[in-house]
Amino acid sequence: MDYDSHIHYRRVRVSFGRDGVNMEAIIVSIITGILSLTGVILTNISGNRKIERQLEVSMAITNTKLEDLTKQVEKHNQVIERTYKLEQAVVDLQRRDIS
Repeated sequence: MDYDSHIHYRRVRVSFGRDGVNMEAIIVSIITGILSLTGVILTNISGNRKIERQLEVSMAITNTKLEDLTKQVEKHNQVIERTYKLEQAVVDLQRRDIS
C-alpha cells in the first residue's frame, strides 16, 4: 500500500454565486456585523443609563445646594431690609433732635 492511499482528504464545499462571489463568506460577514452592532448598541444603552443615573444624582445635589443658597440669600435680604429701616429711623430721630 502506498502512503498516499491512506490519506483521506476532507472536502470543503464552497458555493459561489454570481460572478464568483463566495455566498457563505458574505452571510458569515453579515451575521458577524449584526452581532457586533448589537453588542455596540447594548453597550451604549448600558453606558447611557449609567450616565443618566449619575446626572440625576448630581442634579439632586445641585438642587439641594441651590435651595440652601436661596434660603441664605432671603435671610441676608431680610437683614439688609431691617438695617435700612433702622438707618432711616436713626436719620428721622436725628432730624427730630436737630429741630
